[in-house]
Amino acid sequence: MQINALNVNKHFQIGNQKLVVLDQLSVNIENGKFICLLGPSGCGKSTFLRCIAGLDVPSSGEIMVDGKPVAGPGPDRAMVFQDYALFPWCNVADNIMFGLRLRKNRGRRDRPDAVVLDELIGLVGLRGFEKAYPHQISGGMRQRVGIARALAVDPGVLLMDEPFAAIDAITREQLQRQLLDTWEKTKKTIIFVTHSVEEAAFLADEVHVFGARPASIRESFVVDLPRPRDHASTAFADIASRMRASIDAGMQRAAS
Repeated sequence: MQINALNVNKHFQIGNQKLVVLDQLSVNIENGKFICLLGPSGCGKSTFLRCIAGLDVPSSGEIMVDGKPVAGPGPDRAMVFQDYALFPWCNVADNIMFGLRLRKNRGRRDRPDAVVLDELIGLVGLRGFEKAYPHQISGGMRQRVGIARALAVDPGVLLMDEPFAAIDAITREQLQRQLLDTWEKTKKTIIFVTHSVEEAAFLADEVHVFGARPASIRESFVVDLPRPRDHASTAFADIASRMRASIDAGMQRAAS
């Protein structure tokens, strides 16, 4: 699915003060691309992602998904949160089944639930843990459940809000590789929020660097390195260095 944002502004009223978070933000995202929104914490990345999801409403401007204005949440977009957001009383299979029930409510009854569930369990590497509850599995495995539940809705756009931020470095690298494998198999549009330069350079086709709040897109980078990408390569170090310099320049400008 293609996403077009035009002159998006967002502010929040805090007492007598107006906090401006997004300022005239415009971007076009092509169908099937893996996009990262990169910037320091608090710069407006997650707010913009929530506006695309329909969980927040822009104060002005417009966001279109496949030519239709975003007027609220919809089954064409699914979100994966940083804090897993699983139902603790449901096991792995039942958490994923919640997404499948949403899919059925859309009239999607193309295949039996058990078949789709088994495919999703295999896709995210959770076979053998179907009956485990969230408190019985690791943080990385919980996030895999969240990804599978989002994919179960069969959205055109997968929105991911720093999903690996709270996970240890080794597991994070494993999940990054698995996410890329899932993306290559499903061909969905992915918009991934991160404040890690290396994560953005490793995952994305395109990286949009956010300036300091109130945020607009400061600079965009096309990452045309072949996959799988080598963190130790000169080309990887070069693109990561240029992204970091863009972030630093934006923060220095905000501080001056």
